[in-house]
Formats: sequence, C-alpha cells, structure tokens
Amino acid sequence: MAMTAAFWAAPLVQNKAVYAYNWRQLIAMPSYDWFAMDGGLLDGLALVPLLRRGLKRIVVLADISVRGNQHEPSLAYAFGVDAPTATTAMLQGPHLAQVFPQEFYQAVIANLSDPNLGYARLDNLPVQTNLYLGIAHSYVLDSLLILTAQREKAFLGEFMDPQVHSHVRPGWPQSIPLLAGLSALDANLLCTYAGWRVHQARDEVRNLFDSNTGAEQRRRGS
Repeated sequence: MAMTAAFWAAPLVQNKAVYAYNWRQLIAMPSYDWFAMDGGLLDGLALVPLLRRGLKRIVVLADISVRGNQHEPSLAYAFGVDAPTATTAMLQGPHLAQVFPQEFYQAVIANLSDPNLGYARLDNLPVQTNLYLGIAHSYVLDSLLILTAQREKAFLGEFMDPQVHSHVRPGWPQSIPLLAGLSALDANLLCTYAGWRVHQARDEVRNLFDSNTGAEQRRRGS
C-alpha cells in the first residue's frame, strides 16, 4: 500500500487559512519531524510505489464507483482525464497525476461499469515518465488488472438472510459516515465483498499470476 496515516494533517496543504495559522509552528519544528497524510491526497489507487519500482504485473483493488458518467478522480487522473474531486483527494489534478495514455480510459470505464464484468484488464500498457510522482523512466506494463468495490446486486443477492438486505447502509460500500463510521455489518460485508470480487475475476487473476510463474520458470531454466 502507498501512504496511509492519520488524515488530520490534510488541512495543512488544502486550506491556506489553516496553513497561515500554523506556519510559524511548522517552520520551528525539528528537521526530523514531519507530517504524514493519507495517500488519497496523492495516489488513491496505491499505484505509484509499484510503478516507481517498475513492476510489470499489477492488480489494483480500488474502493471506487464508476457508474454511468461518474468519474472517480484517482482513476481518471491516472489516465490524464479531468474529473470533479473533493478538496482532500488527488489535489494535483490530471496534469500532474497522469501515468497512462488517455486513449485507454474509456475502455477501462466501460468494463468497470459493466454489471456483468466489473473489472478491467489492460495488457502491454505504456507507463509514462512522471517526475512529480517519482516515476523516472517510462516502460510497458505486461498487465494491469483493476477490480472495483462498487455496490453489486449480485453480491447482496447471494445472502438468504433478509436482515442483511434491510440493515446494510443505503450508500454502502462507497458512502461512509464521517462520524459514525462503518457498522459491524457494513465492515464485515466489505471484507466479504472484497473476496467475492476477486473470486468473480478469478480466471483473470489466475491467468495473470500463472503466466507470471511460467515466465519465472522459463528464466530459471525450469
């Protein structure tokens, strides 16, 4: 995973008034102190550390929704496509966040929003140099597989207990109340759903990793 830390430091970079109020304290801090912020400010897909290492096969499990004409900025910006964003998410915009060619974006959205599919796979995908994100060299990904955690009737339909349907939060799994957080039911459903989503794409996942294992064996002369 990319950066993950307390989100309370976000106003320091998103709100000029907060920064102005705290700047004297900030510049007086010892050099070994630093603020960590949630990765959603910069890399909501946790892709950047993997691309910086030049990995060739990547599976992304993204807690995003791509229904209809909605565009989730952490995904859209990676392809250089503009989209509305919250003040605490992907602050740099598509001009600094782009790592993939824009022409692949519509096909990705079409696959992710297809209720009979729900995942997107891109093979031989070019990765662009992005000095802002620390990706020093362009290269070509063998495979990128994106799985989303957007609400699916098929998943909820597998539960026989009617209480699951009547108690799950209406906006689950994307809409999480800031103060109340997730209920025990919502949290457990989210964990179960993540496994279900991978299982739904099991052939693609198996193919991706099996082909990787075969390549390793060939390199070792097995």
